[in-house]
Amino acid sequence: MNFPLVTLRNSLRDSALDEFDYRVMGSASTVSGMKSIDRYFTCGASSRIYEGTWTQGSEDVPCILKVFVKSNPSYTDFFMGDTWANETTGQDVLSREHDGIVKLLSAGNTDDFYYSVSEKIEGRELDDIAIENFLKPATFIDYMSQTANILEAVHNFGYVYGDLNTRNIMVDDDGRVRLIDFGQTREEGSTFLHPNQTDYTQDNYVYEKRMDVSAFGFLMDYYVEVQTDGFYASGKLFDDLRIVGKVCMDDTIDLDVSDVSRFLENMKLLFKL
Repeated sequence: MNFPLVTLRNSLRDSALDEFDYRVMGSASTVSGMKSIDRYFTCGASSRIYEGTWTQGSEDVPCILKVFVKSNPSYTDFFMGDTWANETTGQDVLSREHDGIVKLLSAGNTDDFYYSVSEKIEGRELDDIAIENFLKPATFIDYMSQTANILEAVHNFGYVYGDLNTRNIMVDDDGRVRLIDFGQTREEGSTFLHPNQTDYTQDNYVYEKRMDVSAFGFLMDYYVEVQTDGFYASGKLFDDLRIVGKVCMDDTIDLDVSDVSRFLENMKLLFKL
């Protein structure tokens, strides 16, 4: 990727920051691209995440800054660099091909950290929507069908998403599903790394597409349980959705995510959703 090296202006408004945040932001300096870092947002297993503003042409757009700190005592620099490189490369390639992938705006590194800048999705996590409100069956199947279609595109381009969970599926204000967080995304056949690795010599498991299918099954099973009361009047539909989840989770069954996509589309027709 030929991204400009972008460092960041410290314009944090939040006061409840720890030494870790100040150390990261203290290593940043102003350059073109990032207009401001507005607030600390959340943290991942190996990263800190901030909300900010990115200048794109003549327009300022909301963005998400993800920082992977070097010299982190819990992770080797090799692991952090590999995670950052794979995440930004995979996200860049895939977001150019499918609008269900959150777009990467920039990526680079400083002396203290690796970082990526992505568009901010105006919407909510599917998990929050499903827990707070019983979804109509048609809406639920639409969201899961969109998710399966995005995964299918990821697989078609030779990647494994690797981190399908309840917090990485966003629904934007227009009802479109968007996948976020590509920290575990790898090309199919890549080797998984442990946080303490310093090179590629350790023999670990390999990324396979079936991993995403199994994770999709867990999500289906989880969300159907959450939505049980909402599906009460549609007992057959509820049963069929549970079967989809169980089949996806059974690694002994040869199943591709495209099979799941077709099944969900057929359910829409069968139940006239």
